[in-house]
Amino acid sequence: MIRETVNALLACVVTFALCAIAYPAAVYGLGHTLFPKQARGSLIERDGKIVGSELIAQPFASDKYFSPRPSAAGATGYAADAASGSNLATTNPALRDRIALDAARQIASRTGDAELKTSLERLDALQAELKAKKEIKEPSQDDADAVVKLEGEVPTAQAKVLDRSSGLGESDEFRVPIDLVTTSGAGLDPHISPEAARYQAPRVAAARGLTPERVEALIEADTDRSGEFIGAPSRVNVLLLNLDLDREAPGPKPPAVTPTATPSVAAPPAPVAEAVSAITASLNALSSRVDTLQERVGAAPDANAATEVKDLRARVDRITDDLSPTAESVRRMDELVKRVATLGRDLDAVRSEAKLARGGDPSAESDKKIQAIRMEVQSLKGSFMRLEAASRDAKAQPPGLDPAVKLFQSKQYAESARAFRALTLSHPDDARVWYFAALAQGLSTSQWQGAEVLELVHKGGEREQAGTPSSETIDKAFAGLTGETGRDWLAYYRQLVVRR
Repeated sequence: MIRETVNALLACVVTFALCAIAYPAAVYGLGHTLFPKQARGSLIERDGKIVGSELIAQPFASDKYFSPRPSAAGATGYAADAASGSNLATTNPALRDRIALDAARQIASRTGDAELKTSLERLDALQAELKAKKEIKEPSQDDADAVVKLEGEVPTAQAKVLDRSSGLGESDEFRVPIDLVTTSGAGLDPHISPEAARYQAPRVAAARGLTPERVEALIEADTDRSGEFIGAPSRVNVLLLNLDLDREAPGPKPPAVTPTATPSVAAPPAPVAEAVSAITASLNALSSRVDTLQERVGAAPDANAATEVKDLRARVDRITDDLSPTAESVRRMDELVKRVATLGRDLDAVRSEAKLARGGDPSAESDKKIQAIRMEVQSLKGSFMRLEAASRDAKAQPPGLDPAVKLFQSKQYAESARAFRALTLSHPDDARVWYFAALAQGLSTSQWQGAEVLELVHKGGEREQAGTPSSETIDKAFAGLTGETGRDWLAYYRQLVVRR
């Protein structure tokens, strides 16, 4: 009996030592040795201070930061010591109202709609006032009357918000991703979907002075796809993305423009090499022709020619403002401006001198010279019209189009689809980015008749109908397509959409 008791006690002591001391100590030691960061809660430090954990969501109110999913943890949300969901059923009106208002706030920040923002501010003010009145422990009759009045005004203000936001939210461009309006089970999910991050990208880019392309690149860099091999969706850690944003310097502000008497040429945003080369060649040819015309003008004055040359000079000013050439092209354009200006002054001066010398009656020989010069001026005007068209095409080229096209040409269709999607946000009026987005999406998913692909190509058709850019420019952009890369498919839908 005693031996059995001793054996039982020894078994208890050994089991306690193994399970309550040795095993926890081994796990603790191995964890802190092999995975020190994870063992300490995946804490993140910045400038020597802990700013959060990779595993716990926290709110960000500023427009300069991405927002996480909504939270029902604690009284105000995001309480790490009170993880929970709202426990509201899908039929609960409170849940529906909360989701609708969260969606309205996202749409307001995405679109910048002034009417919706004003309506939301009024609703927030009424709700705050109503809450304050209800928290008065010993309300007066005036307070009670105010509560009744506010309880009638809040639903009206809320209905106005929802009416405006529902109209804006019907557009696919402004449709809010589901994870931006739904809470997680614990209310502390630190991740959002890449789509939810891209939805907020324009707001963050504008608030920080960054280009949309740069913000999109940060989202792409912070997208975690480690679980895709088991079917888990991609995700973006909001805190890590916001910290990466803080390390980014804002983009340079455009220099102030000082008015001057002579035309100035703006620095090019991102010209296309082929377009610049063609425009530079045109400038060279026009410069040579202006030189020849200037040598001949002294012998044959004409008022009409002088007027037309002034018109050419005005056109040169416009081209100078709009064109985005290389430094050499800028120099040649300045020379052309000066030559045309001199040509106009010479025509006026010679005309006055000829009238004084011949009593205002030019000779037949002079008439021939004047006619020849006027024909040359008309020809020069035609050249300027072609140059203006070329400059518009160069100016209209989206800065990020060439890199995205290179991805497409190298058959990286999924990557190019994301790049073209970003361009549809930064350059929504360019038909080429919508057409390319449709092709890349179709080639990456093989769902050519899917709703998303058809919507993209139809939006491209709407832009082409509006002339942004011209059909000739679009033809050049897709000249390299083959049957395998959607040439016939795109041609069919361009005809179908543009001609309807």
